[in-house]
This record gives sequence, C-alpha cells and structure tokens, in this order.
Amino acid sequence: MSGSSDDSSFAKLYARVRSIPLQDAVAFVVVAFAFVHAIRILRVGWSQPILDMHTFRQTQTAISAYWMAHGGPLLRYETPVFGAPYCAPFEFPLYQWLVVGVHWMGRISLDESGRFVSAAFFLACLPPVYRFQRSLGSPRSASFLGVAILLFSPIYLYWSRTFLIESTALFFSLATLAYGHDVVARRASRGAHVAIAIAATLASLVKVTTAFGYLLALAILVLLAFVEDADRRTNLRRYAVAVVSFLVIPLLAVVLWTRFTDAVKSENLLAADTMTSDALRPWIYGTRELKLDPRTWTGLFDRTMLEAFGGVAFFSVCAAFAFFRSKRVDAVIALTVGIVATFAIFTNLHVAHDYYQYATCAFVILIAALGIAATDLHGVRWVLVLVLVGFGAYQARTFHRATYFVDQRERYWTDALLTTEAVKRHTAPSELVVFYGQDWSPVMPYYAERRALMNNWNYAPSDSRIQRTLERSRRAGNPLGAVVLCGTLRVSRRNDAVVLLGHPLTCEATRLCDVCY
Repeated sequence: MSGSSDDSSFAKLYARVRSIPLQDAVAFVVVAFAFVHAIRILRVGWSQPILDMHTFRQTQTAISAYWMAHGGPLLRYETPVFGAPYCAPFEFPLYQWLVVGVHWMGRISLDESGRFVSAAFFLACLPPVYRFQRSLGSPRSASFLGVAILLFSPIYLYWSRTFLIESTALFFSLATLAYGHDVVARRASRGAHVAIAIAATLASLVKVTTAFGYLLALAILVLLAFVEDADRRTNLRRYAVAVVSFLVIPLLAVVLWTRFTDAVKSENLLAADTMTSDALRPWIYGTRELKLDPRTWTGLFDRTMLEAFGGVAFFSVCAAFAFFRSKRVDAVIALTVGIVATFAIFTNLHVAHDYYQYATCAFVILIAALGIAATDLHGVRWVLVLVLVGFGAYQARTFHRATYFVDQRERYWTDALLTTEAVKRHTAPSELVVFYGQDWSPVMPYYAERRALMNNWNYAPSDSRIQRTLERSRRAGNPLGAVVLCGTLRVSRRNDAVVLLGHPLTCEATRLCDVCY
C-alpha cells in the first residue's frame, strides 16, 4: 500500500514537471545560474575590513552600529565624531539594529554582520522584482530573466556586500512599488494596505533619496489607473486609501524623523551648523548650474549604463522594445520619470557618489525586463532573447571584473589600521581622541574603537566650541587621551596638540599620522 502511494505521488510530481513550459524551465535555469554566480561574487573579500570604496560612508554607518552594540542609545544613536554629546542620527537605524542583532546572535565580527545584512536585503529584492513584472502582465519566463539581469548587474554585485543601508532601502522601495501596484490593480484587504504603508514608511525613513523615485513611479501608475477606471467614482475610496498608505503616511514619518534628528544634532556645538538638514541642503540638491549642465546628465547616463549593465548596448535593444512594443508603456514611462526625477532633485548626491545609483539602476533593469517581455517569446525570437541576455551577462561580467572585482580582492588602508593600532596602544577605551587632517571621516575612530572629535575645520584650541565640547566630553567620562595629526598637518598643528593636551608631546609616528599623547 505504501509503495503504491509513493508511486502515485511521484507520478503527480512528474506530471507537474512535464506541464511546465519549456521557456519557463529554461528561464528558471538562467536565474539559478545567475543566483549562484551572485553568491560567489558577493563572498569575495567578505572578511576584509570595510575599507575598499567609499570608506567614509561605510564606517559612518558602522561606527553607529558599533556604539549601539556597546550600550549606546538605539534611536538617538551615536555617531561619535564631533565630541559630546555624541548622538548625531541621520537615517532611521533599522539596518544598524539588524546588524547589531546578527553580530550578537551570530557571534561574527561587526564588519561581516554588516555585509551579511546588506547582502540578505539585496537577495530579498528578487521577489518584488519578479512580482512587479508579473503584476504588469509579463510572462513568467520574461520575469525570471528580469531577475537574472539584476543578479548579473555589476553595481549590485559590489555594493550589496558593503556596510551600507542601500539594499535595505531598495528592498522596501521595490516591495512598495511591486505590491502597491498589485494592491491597486486588484481589490485588496485592509491588511494589504497596512503592509504597503509599513514598507513605504520604512523605505522613506531608511533612505528617502532611494524611496522617492519608487513612490513617484507608483503614484504615476495609480493616477493612470484611476484615470482609465470606468468605475472610478465607485472605487475612489480604494485609490484614496492607497495614496494615503504609500504617500501621506511615509511623508509624515519623514518630516517627523527629520525634525527629531535635527533637534538631536543641534545639541552638539560642532554638528549644529554643518550636519542638520538645512545645513546639508546645498550638498543634497546641488546648484542650479549643476542641474542644467548637459555634462551632468550625460555623465549620469553613462555611469548608470556601465554600473547596471556594463555598457549601453544591451539596454539600447531592450529599451527599444520596451518603448515601442510593450503593452505597458505606462509602466515604462513611470519608471523613466522615477529615475529622471531622482537625478533632477538629488543631483549633487548622484554626481558625487557613484553608489547612489544603487537606487536608480533597478529602474533601468526593470525597463530592460519589460523590453524582454515585449518580444514574442516563442521559436526563433525566444532563442534570440536568450542570446541577448547572455550577451548582457557577458558585458556585465566583463565590466565587473575590470572594475569592482579588483577592489573586492585588494586590501586597502593598511596604513590607517596601523594608525588605529597606535591609538589603541596609547589611549584607554573611555578616552576621547582629537583628529586633524581627516575631515570628519569615521574610518580611524571606528577601527580605533574610540570616540572622537574630528577637527576638520582646524579650529584653534582656544575656540569656545572646541573648549566647551572637550569639557562636555570630560563630564561624560571621556577625557582627552590623544591628538592625532595626519597628512600635511603633522607639523603645522603640533602646537595645537600641545595646547590641547596641556603637556609636552610624546608621539608615535606612523606612515599616515602622528599619534601624540
């Protein structure tokens, strides 16, 4: 009897496998290959310090997580580079909380915990990418290939293994776009709207510059669906609830969070004038001249093509099908507006930081996927599509190996680590360290595991802000332990170090800096 039951189950499984269309099976194999390839690439350089590309931003995130893991506040979290009070929150710290949790539970280093959470969120982006294509009517095989394109993309294979919030924000943004569109296209329960509101709010709080484009694209799709709805008056409440879920609630949350962070940062004498949202406005948005300069746009376009696909050829073919053959040109237009508006508003951030395209490259990948879906995936055309995707994968892999892969394998900033070891030798864990010549980069404070005052303004020791900040740090239990003079300031600021420490200097010289105590 048992053998008969097993045979029956096997027969049903075999029949189900036989019923899978060949295109779907082949596309699934392509995705599986791309997934294994991505995992292999993400692991390269996994155990190295987070000192490869954009070390400033990686360690800015990491230093906050470090002090959370050592008993610091979780919401008014510390970014201790401006002296006491050390709390200087920027983004909502969901990513940092998860990193600390993995660090505690997995008993692995904080650097590797940050990489793990980042990579996990990237892989979590795959279901929303697939779901969005399916909600637009793309066939299963084309939707699988769209996921494969994401897995081959150079920018995602590199930045998804760094200590950054990018993949966390992208996941919640893609989830909002995919399932938000699904909710609007079909009647949804109240719970679905609550889930969309949570995803959109977390996306906006973690990184509003990422969420913005996706919420805008979704808003355009909702507006077009409303205009084309013959029964729009009856369904008005459904559309209104959707807009409140993914636009109004997240906007309110961002306003409240920004006011909170500005109030906290304003308590710090050195951060108040430089790190609040008003002070950072020119850095975030850029100048009018920058926005209107054609070179800005050609540069961002070229960078996007290279980082997403390794070149423009693959996207050009897919985009032609997307714009001229797709039945969902409305979605193609919404995605295009999302990326253009993001560049137009947050211009300087995208020009200054190439990793900011982590948010926008997914737009062009989705456009390429819709182009694939617009082809007739049968016969010779199906074979040609597979050849095209294979070419795209080869193009992406070639670019990755010539650029990002080199950075993954190299060991950087060994000189900085030698300096931080010297700081550890000559200071107690509770002592404060003043740095000259390091801007306000958290690289050395993070690896020295010390709170710091980064005097990137080169204020004189007699400056009231410096004196009051040092006094606040002392009262907080962090007396000054050392002054680190780096680069061209190793000689010119030595007298400042004497004044700050209050006694003749004893210094250990490293290749980058003098550690004076």
